[in-house]
Amino acid sequence: MMHAIRSPFSLPVSVFVATMTLAASSLVAADVTTVRASTFSRSQQCEATVAATTNGTFVVVWTSRRQQEGTAGVYMQRFDADGSAIGSETQVNLWTPSMQASPAIAALADGGFVVVWTSFGQDGDAGSIVARRFNAEGLGGDEVLVNTQVAGEQSAPVVASHANGEIAIAWVSHADERAAVVLRRMQNDGTWSDEQQLAVGASVRAPSIAMLQDGSTLVTWTSDRSNGATIMEKAIVGSRPEEIVRDEILADAFEGTLLAYDDGALLAWNGLGQHGEWATPRAFAQKLDAHGCPIDARIALGDGVAPAPIRTPDGFSVATTREDPAEDGTVARHVWLQSFDARGAATGPAQPLTLSLPGEQSLRLGSGSSRIAAVHLGHHCPRPSPTPPRSLLLIQTSARYRRAPRRTSLRHSIREAPTTAGARSP
Repeated sequence: MMHAIRSPFSLPVSVFVATMTLAASSLVAADVTTVRASTFSRSQQCEATVAATTNGTFVVVWTSRRQQEGTAGVYMQRFDADGSAIGSETQVNLWTPSMQASPAIAALADGGFVVVWTSFGQDGDAGSIVARRFNAEGLGGDEVLVNTQVAGEQSAPVVASHANGEIAIAWVSHADERAAVVLRRMQNDGTWSDEQQLAVGASVRAPSIAMLQDGSTLVTWTSDRSNGATIMEKAIVGSRPEEIVRDEILADAFEGTLLAYDDGALLAWNGLGQHGEWATPRAFAQKLDAHGCPIDARIALGDGVAPAPIRTPDGFSVATTREDPAEDGTVARHVWLQSFDARGAATGPAQPLTLSLPGEQSLRLGSGSSRIAAVHLGHHCPRPSPTPPRSLLLIQTSARYRRAPRRTSLRHSIREAPTTAGARSP
């Protein structure tokens, strides 16, 4: 059975970031504040993703429904490390005849960043994958059509970068009632590689991507076995097209998110636990070595969805969306953060980040794009800082202003999902 966690929001949604400072030694959360990223207030702002740049800023990118001439477009807002907006909300996509959606972002070594998204009809058929690069000042270049296969629909793009300047983009290609996970890389000289199919099957979906220290690219995705079990698979792609190693890495796992970590990666994902008669989504994390193989013990993060990992000064943290019971008997969704040392041991209890915001808060669901980023403070100063370096964690959330009574829970949100996606206006 294919599992997909659907968005819980039906009322207007806006994009917020929750910021908090972590002490480098204790990793204790303090002074959580929230900043609104989107300013367009009509319809929905959703599918948000965030990246921290190497010059100490961060960028939030999202889909805004009906803002672009009555249809969906991709927009962004840049922020200083202290959470102050840089300029105003800016449209990312240049091509506007149809809807744009599902953005992902990666920071570049030169202080800039690259955004990828799905553009419907831009390649002459259904969904296409488009990329646009921005410099450290937020000035964008031309759009680049990434996919060379135009038949069928291209969707669910994710992007990663390497310190050597290379960029890797993965997505799902639907054609002839089958789906494929596709990878394409741009070298540091600006040349693009050919498309590489990493997996083919009716149910492959939800890719995530990381570029490792040695320059190889790690991609994971979810697929279904013939017996209905959900598994996670991976591919390690070397510098030459023929250097592809594929393998299954996890059973009963779906919707993973990768983070390059040491010489390997950190993978966070959802699995299903049993809660009475319902299959309840639970979050997990595990380190992977340079070959993409699990190492150390699996970390159980408890009930929750959309786990998002980030490196911290002494280890890593993972944000999840959890349900919290309200006084009136309903349930509300909020974002929590759990921190771990380099060995994977919890450094304290999970911290709630969004309890002060009205309505429900949720990390982006069903996507391997980044939803949490860290700006490291202290080392950008021209002279030694009198205070020790700290990290400002930036957690992207979606907020609903009006709260409607609801007595459903996350376990009700697991449904069978179609294996192909069609282009339709929001």
